[in-house]
Amino acid sequence: MKVSVKRLATALALGAIATSASAGLHSSQGVYIQPSGIKPYATGDIGFVYNSWFSNDYIGCEANATSGDCYATDVSGLYKTCTTTDPAMLTVIRSLKGDSNIFFSWNPDGTCRDIRVQTDSLRAPK
Repeated sequence: MKVSVKRLATALALGAIATSASAGLHSSQGVYIQPSGIKPYATGDIGFVYNSWFSNDYIGCEANATSGDCYATDVSGLYKTCTTTDPAMLTVIRSLKGDSNIFFSWNPDGTCRDIRVQTDSLRAPK
């Protein structure tokens, strides 16, 4: 069976379009820490950081019945953490999943000012 170069090129192009269209939109964010300023914060994707080849960066949160904390270390070794006893923030911490993005900010005394979690199909699972 003889296939023309033009038909082959068209088939390959359509295959590439179909593959990229079905893959969906992706986002990946390693740990980023803004250590100072009006609102210092840390953020990152749990799955991306877990699967990253960087050996010293990590991000996460943990909670027990009455308190919790969030923590992050970036690739340069900068470490930041905050603690909370706020029930609403503890609920947010408990909603974390392996494909979540964490954002947390802190007050000068080390208490958490804000904790946000975003979980969607953009992020790689852990």
